[in-house]
Amino acid sequence: MISNNNSVVNNQAKRLFESGSIYPEQENGLPVKISRGMTILTSEGWEAGKVAAVVVDNDSQNVTHVLLTRSRSVPDYRLVPVNLIKKLDEEAVLLEICHHAIENLPGR
Repeated sequence: MISNNNSVVNNQAKRLFESGSIYPEQENGLPVKISRGMTILTSEGWEAGKVAAVVVDNDSQNVTHVLLTRSRSVPDYRLVPVNLIKKLDEEAVLLEICHHAIENLPGR
């Protein structure tokens, strides 16, 4: 993992990385890697954007958020809490929220 930035989310020190592991419920406690460039899908299967980075808490070293980037004339970034991730595979991240809810996620 390569650190490329420091940040603050929810008043806690965080760092951005190209990849990290999370522990989704469907994997029976096994870690699953999430990496920059993976497609992020909404619960309806719409492409919401791509993974720009993962956000890691400095104290716990756990991935807390995924930084979503959307292709637009002006880049748009949204912080997706890992508890909104329903499922992961090698190429995509499936969220538990619909495409309308993406607008309500905090921006960066």
